[in-house]
Amino acid sequence: MEHFSRHLKKHVDGLVSIMENIPSKGVSVLTGSNGSGKSLIRTQFIFYLARRKNKEAKDMRGELGSVSMQLRTSSNPEWGALSGAMRDTEWIPTSLNTFDLIKGLLEKDFPFVIIDEPEIGMGEELIMSLCDYLNQELAKYPKRGFLIITHNRYLVENLKYENFFNCDGLKTKEEWLNRPLKKANLKILEENKLFDYIRNKNKKK
Repeated sequence: MEHFSRHLKKHVDGLVSIMENIPSKGVSVLTGSNGSGKSLIRTQFIFYLARRKNKEAKDMRGELGSVSMQLRTSSNPEWGALSGAMRDTEWIPTSLNTFDLIKGLLEKDFPFVIIDEPEIGMGEELIMSLCDYLNQELAKYPKRGFLIITHNRYLVENLKYENFFNCDGLKTKEEWLNRPLKKANLKILEENKLFDYIRNKNKKK
């Protein structure tokens, strides 16, 4: 158990290192296996961004915008009265909802934008078009920062970005693309040891 705890601490330290090294400008891509900490990085990155700007996280409204699964499936204060309309519905395809949210987010003036799993609900052909759209649009904002979190091989291989990060310790996109694939252990995924470790650590503070 102590060895397992040390392993989790090392993994969390790696996630912290990723957050510290995501640049405030340019396009970055983040990959990782399910449960490896990508969502943790998405939710906690605002604190690291605030530190760079010598601000408190509570004063960062307007500094960071995000398109996430949470935004697509639940109410979000950033969208005010529109928050309910932004949810997935039976009559609006997830793909269209995602695209509209990304487009709307880019039209705002957020200095930093996180796009979480844009491929959700999209077929391969649509992902290819989305990739072209992102390459075209993100290039228009060289002074802004973008973090794209994805599991999709096509996006990792074809997006134009300067920085690659991986929650499993892989250093380059080539390592990630060429990694040997093996079946995931669903029992380990259900146990979510990373979440339990962080929750228990916060309780001790």
